[in-house]
Amino acid sequence: NDPLINRAIQAASAPGSTFKIVSSAAALQTGVAPPSGAYPCPSSVRYYNQTFNNFEPTTGPSMAVAQALVQSCDTVFYSFGKEFYQSGQHASGSTVLNDYAQDFGFTKNSGIDLPGEQSGVVGTPAYAARYKADFPYGWEPGYDIQEAIGQGPMAVTPIQVADAYAAIANGGTLYKPQVALRVVDSKNKIVKTFSPVVAGHLPVSPANIAAIQQGLVGVVADPSGTANPAFAGFPLAQFPVAGKTGTADACANCSIEPYSWFASYAPANNPQYVIVVMLDQGGFGAQTAAPIAKRI
Repeated sequence: NDPLINRAIQAASAPGSTFKIVSSAAALQTGVAPPSGAYPCPSSVRYYNQTFNNFEPTTGPSMAVAQALVQSCDTVFYSFGKEFYQSGQHASGSTVLNDYAQDFGFTKNSGIDLPGEQSGVVGTPAYAARYKADFPYGWEPGYDIQEAIGQGPMAVTPIQVADAYAAIANGGTLYKPQVALRVVDSKNKIVKTFSPVVAGHLPVSPANIAAIQQGLVGVVADPSGTANPAFAGFPLAQFPVAGKTGTADACANCSIEPYSWFASYAPANNPQYVIVVMLDQGGFGAQTAAPIAKRI
């Protein structure tokens, strides 16, 4: 019911599991989760007297970070969130995960040359202190735990997600997105070109970026990947796709359908395109957003 909202740059919402590339980068880079490690994937975990459930109600085998992305095991990432919380707050009023979110381009405008862009938010202890009415008990551990799976006090735009996935695809460079590549006249003569503008670099090693890339390829290609059924019949051998599904609750204990996300790039072995699909009240990312990205 808001037809004049440019959802690509103005509609900020919880990103769901598409945010797990940030959690993975933070866990890998800080040593919370070495690439060779194996992390349990139970149906639920209990931290700080609260139960956090996996999206899948069954217990899976222990797995590396890349496989946790493939299967989108929430409980693996909950454990990372707990570690982020326990590492403590920085003097700036943020935590490890918050810092990496900023490095990936969240919480600030991408700088795209369109009016009205929204910066979104990724909650921090400082944010909680500023909005005490919404955080009467301050920054609690559950916030870091929930943010590790792209939920909790956070909202991002599709252009920010696209920017972050482009950085993973190209090996770590964050670019300012631009509407135009070049201007040509009626005779197809180039009048002006727009050079790439570097906005930053991910503080993530090539080896850890490669581990995340491996996981994103498996999301689509691996039989256990959350997007594998959506890409049935797609010529992945000729045009491999890397991506991540996301299903983000719009509110707690309500009947509103969740946000449906699929963030992707292709060809996975030589990335040229990033496609992000987000549907408000679209349901599961694997069932709604991923098939749309497949068609595109």
